[in-house]
Amino acid sequence: MYFKPRVFISSTFSDNLQLRKRIKTSLSEVGMEPLLYETNLTPSIAPSTYREDILSADFVILFINDQYGSTTETGQSGTEEEYNLARNYNIPLHVYISKKTNTHVQNTPSGSGKDENLKKFIDRINEDHTSYFIFSNTNELEQKIKENTTKLVFSVATNFIVKNGLSTHDSQLISLNNDTTLLTKFIKNMDYHISLKESNSLDPVTTNIIMDPLDYLEYFDQNTLITTDAKSAVNAFIEASQRFTENHELNYITHHAQQIGKVTVDFYTVSNPSKKSEIYSSYYSKFKEWYNSYTKFKNQYATLLAQFELLK
Repeated sequence: MYFKPRVFISSTFSDNLQLRKRIKTSLSEVGMEPLLYETNLTPSIAPSTYREDILSADFVILFINDQYGSTTETGQSGTEEEYNLARNYNIPLHVYISKKTNTHVQNTPSGSGKDENLKKFIDRINEDHTSYFIFSNTNELEQKIKENTTKLVFSVATNFIVKNGLSTHDSQLISLNNDTTLLTKFIKNMDYHISLKESNSLDPVTTNIIMDPLDYLEYFDQNTLITTDAKSAVNAFIEASQRFTENHELNYITHHAQQIGKVTVDFYTVSNPSKKSEIYSSYYSKFKEWYNSYTKFKNQYATLLAQFELLK
């Protein structure tokens, strides 16, 4: 048995086409099955199709940018109808609202024209006490969704286990799938940076080639991991990463940046030249400790992956 969380993406279509595709790709990369319309299909055209998709979803991501959307025969937009279904059937829901739009409608008097439906919809979300995230632009929206993905996977996986009263085998399988999925994306990105370091002779202390992907750990919630082995491996690696990067921004300043492969690499100079050798030696020693920790982390990850493949 293999559990792949199904996530329904709800939004107006025409003004968010590329954004929806990028979110779909991002969710697919972490082992989810995104459900969204690839064409401008509204609930009034295929009500049974969109209803089945919503009701089969384990989670709904709904974002409101700057349009309410075309209304159907119900007088509501497809997005609001999808919101209603998620609420009525207790499907876990993440709502994201544009800061600009939210501010605009809050300052717009009732009954004031074309934004009235949008205002009523956002007011309803507030009245329903539905928690939501505010985003300033689409880049921030994508980042917030990525940051919340680990919590989303964990919530869906654990709810599935509880709801279905699964056997020990199936519970272990879902737990390992959750943990290996969360770790795989980070390790692939980390290994790519390490390969660039090796192929371009980049210094791990005086460039950000290693430190850049470690920023991900700042918002990684270890509680989204289920297995004890995964939690232990991540905890030890995070501690080693924190020792390596501690106060680095105080001792080094950016001199210039260069595009290498898919990465923008920052090159640093020491902030106190009189202690250049001493500072470098200290950080390089921490880097070697970090690298040993990363090797152990990958070995533990490989063990988890092997266990998952064995149970499939």
